[in-house]
Amino acid sequence: MIPRYQIEETLNQGGTGIILKAWDTRNQRPVVIKRFLPGGHESGEGVDKDFLREAAVLSSMRHPGIVSLYDMDRHAEHGPVVIMEYLNGQDLQRAVAGAALTLPDFLLVAEQTLAALQHAHGLDLLHRDIKPSNIQMTWRPDGTFLTKLVDFGLARFSPAPSRQTVRVDGTVLGSVHYMSPEQLRRESLDPRTDLYSLGCVFYFVLSMRRPFEGATAQDVIQAHLHGTAKPLSQCRPDLPAALCDWVAWLMRRTPADRPSSAKAALRALRQACAQAGCATN
Repeated sequence: MIPRYQIEETLNQGGTGIILKAWDTRNQRPVVIKRFLPGGHESGEGVDKDFLREAAVLSSMRHPGIVSLYDMDRHAEHGPVVIMEYLNGQDLQRAVAGAALTLPDFLLVAEQTLAALQHAHGLDLLHRDIKPSNIQMTWRPDGTFLTKLVDFGLARFSPAPSRQTVRVDGTVLGSVHYMSPEQLRRESLDPRTDLYSLGCVFYFVLSMRRPFEGATAQDVIQAHLHGTAKPLSQCRPDLPAALCDWVAWLMRRTPADRPSSAKAALRALRQACAQAGCATN
């Protein structure tokens, strides 16, 4: 580990890696250190290659809505590590644990995440694992918040449609509750894949329920492929109908039936809000 970073606590640990909070003694700021545990790879690619790819992705990002990468150590004792921005706040999964987002807060989240996606897609980068826990709400000194996309571990630079990462056991990587039908079918992916996942996230933060559920992972997959989500208007009758229709548009089963881009989705959101008389930024 780079000596100047003093480890303070473990934030998260799983079968593939560990995320630590540390103090940067040179720059006097908190940081997050992410590294893989030995033997913790999930795909046919080596851990080092996966790690370096994520580092390259993050270091290319220069956007307020995407987590920043500060540093990297390719030769750390227990494998390569990346040092990232520490986000003071909570992810959307936790943010709605007690109550769904209000309409004004939701509109801020939607605008900011779509703007971040527009930037990433402009670099031919798909996130491919958008879910509530990968969208962080960070707090500004004035009490307002900024949302940031985190964990580009499944991202790929690609100017052409790409396919979902597959584990060595044949299963796909990602959260099944927020994965698009084309991901689940291991078909070619493009920016509309991220929009589907984001639509599922928006449905969740507005209703406190996932749009597609099931007793098993296979049941959830079948719900994505063949089911129909309960209309958001039935879960939140206080929301403008145009907004509920907009969220449903993002979650259309066929990519061609969704917005063509994050830019188009953002433009349509503003139009829906104007129609309903609710303000966006």
